[in-house]
Amino acid sequence: ILESLPEWVSGPLRSGRAWKVLLRCWVASLVSFVILLPDASLRTIGVTGFFALLTSLLLPPYLPVQLTLFLLLTLLTGLLSGWGIGIGAMRAANAVRDQALVQEAGQQIRARCVFRLPFLPEADIYHMHAIFQADPSLAQSTAVFSGWFLDVRSTAVYGAFLGVGAFIFGLMRAYAPKLIFMSIFGTIALDVFCAVGPLFPSKRYTLLNSMVISVGCYMATVVVTTICIFPETMSHAAMDTVAAQLARVAQLIEMQDAVFAARPEDLTRQGPLIIRFKALRARIIAVQQQLMATSGFLALEFTYGRWSGVDVRGLEEPMVTLITRVGCLLNFDRLAGSSRLPTSSDPGDDAKDVESRTHDTHLLRQIHTRNAACEAAHALRPDDVLPVLDAATKELRSASGAALAAVRGTVELVNTTRWRRDRARDTACTTALDATTAHLHAAIDAFNDA
Repeated sequence: ILESLPEWVSGPLRSGRAWKVLLRCWVASLVSFVILLPDASLRTIGVTGFFALLTSLLLPPYLPVQLTLFLLLTLLTGLLSGWGIGIGAMRAANAVRDQALVQEAGQQIRARCVFRLPFLPEADIYHMHAIFQADPSLAQSTAVFSGWFLDVRSTAVYGAFLGVGAFIFGLMRAYAPKLIFMSIFGTIALDVFCAVGPLFPSKRYTLLNSMVISVGCYMATVVVTTICIFPETMSHAAMDTVAAQLARVAQLIEMQDAVFAARPEDLTRQGPLIIRFKALRARIIAVQQQLMATSGFLALEFTYGRWSGVDVRGLEEPMVTLITRVGCLLNFDRLAGSSRLPTSSDPGDDAKDVESRTHDTHLLRQIHTRNAACEAAHALRPDDVLPVLDAATKELRSASGAALAAVRGTVELVNTTRWRRDRARDTACTTALDATTAHLHAAIDAFNDA
């Protein structure tokens, strides 16, 4: 069943690390949901307690400890930044609010305690009158959320602060992608403050208390689950990614056997082999970009092992060089699969049909025709060259695959024996690395001398 699924689905299903991360994220989301059930915790969190569950979906604890703490810090900074801009908007809006309108609305509330609410039928208004007389604070709250204190000037101030704040957080999201959670939660806090703030006639700087408390509960949950449930350092995650990248690069080299065995007609852009090659290369590049985006934090964390964070980051440049060179093999595949251009002498084709398919002039078609004739005369067609290239590079490709496997084994050994030493495995990896290195150098020399 797994073989029939896409690689991005079957890969995590086979990975033990992916199941550990899934368990950690599932526990964090479950805790965020459970804290909403007891009445006591719900009263403490407030009406926006669902933000804990929402945040668990936006930022699950799937990253190493240090990177998770950094993202939580950016999240909290963005939330407080949006709150601060909202407080500034409320202070400025209250300074320009029409106090005569506020006093008039307050007098009407004290005098009548009757509201024409759009969601109430006419018969229930008199019943609400008695309730408001018994509880004046309820009358005040109902008047606030019915828009009795809305003011044009104060609302315009809120709109101006909302536009400026959204612009700032938008710039942050565009030019500092690492601070994306700071931008998202800063925008959320500012939106809530500027949407609800115009309704209140006086200062209410604690509008976001409930949201901050709920997000704080989730942050505490993330810290506990990240540290207690299969904790992982950035160094360990980076080396695990490097080992997986080496396996994918070796797979690209192995695919060259199928390329040399295929016909040139099978190596077109729409061919299944080229599509597989392009998909695998795109995934390698995407994973490497993600690894490079977080490699700057490797030297800042506390970890124990044979290699330090600086040593692990030193693998970045050789990996980029290796991926670039192996990825260029696709260019050869596409050149080998370039279909022969038709000529005007082909049976069943007239000159107009040929021109519509090739979009070339008669002179260029003649050049291609003579070039194809010369290739056939000197045995330089793709059908003739591919077997020669296969025989010439077979030993080099085999040595490259063996060397990549040995390097991958060494990286996995260093990554999995941080707290203990396996001398037998260490000796075997060292021997294999030395042997494959010597074999690779010999294959390169033989290829250059051939």
